[in-house]
Amino acid sequence: GNPNQVVNDISKEDETVIDSSPKEYILKCVMRLKLVDGKVQLELEWLDGQSRELMHQVMTFIKNKLTQSKK
Repeated sequence: GNPNQVVNDISKEDETVIDSSPKEYILKCVMRLKLVDGKVQLELEWLDGQSRELMHQVMTFIKNKLTQSKK
């Protein structure tokens, strides 16, 4: 497999799995910062990773941090 990929192997024999979520996440995306009509525009284009939803979470986090700094 890909050495950059986080894989979670859970044995079928082990019935007492407490936390099966990975501790690290891999997300490959293209980030574009543009200046459009005097406003900063951020675009994320998903390329690869565990889930596209993770990219949306990153976008929301960045957007929230940028709007907080304006206040």
